[in-house]
Amino acid sequence: LAQHMGDAVTRVAHMLCEFAVRREAAGLGSPESFELPMTQQDIADATGLTSVHVNRTLRALENADVLRREGARQIHIADWPKMQRYADFSPEYLHLAA
Repeated sequence: LAQHMGDAVTRVAHMLCEFAVRREAAGLGSPESFELPMTQQDIADATGLTSVHVNRTLRALENADVLRREGARQIHIADWPKMQRYADFSPEYLHLAA
């Protein structure tokens, strides 16, 4: 997947991982399931992609069984280790209290 969609997967997956970890650190729930308070256009603006490319990237992550979407904003990360690998994500850089 990362080879096929390249940098877009890394960018979108990283943003979702960071959002999930920050939510958990703030006591707002599990990083595996959350409501995303932003639109695909917001994600596109934050990642330097188009909203169409964000949509394709989210579908690719779904097809790879990494995440599931319910409705427009509900995200369920089905495979957290795989998601972190796609995102090249490690939460240590955030320096959040455990």
